[in-house]
Amino acid sequence: MNDLADELDPQYRSWLLSQAVPQVWAATFSLHLDKGEGTAIATADAAAGVVKRLKDEPVLPPEDVVAKSGFVFSFDDFRGWYRVTHRLQQPSGSIYRDPSDTEIEQAFESYQQSRSDFY
Repeated sequence: MNDLADELDPQYRSWLLSQAVPQVWAATFSLHLDKGEGTAIATADAAAGVVKRLKDEPVLPPEDVVAKSGFVFSFDDFRGWYRVTHRLQQPSGSIYRDPSDTEIEQAFESYQQSRSDFY
């Protein structure tokens, strides 16, 4: 997918999508009002429901994001990339702890396994 949702802090992503729900509902309602009020309400409810489900979806870990992209990393390249990406995904102001070598190795194994899932 490699979209903005993969890069946003989960709390910020949730907040953004929460703000979008009434706007999506209103826009969908107005676009379908010519088909009758009942149809417009049902369609708007369905569209807002999709946004709510997106808001509640878990955010993929960085190793799954890169696996979905199809990008191929050696372990050495993955290690450097993972440390940076891991840090960027932490909420600002939080106490940061670098991932251990074991955590990076496990993430690399997960990345390699996930690559075949998204092939």
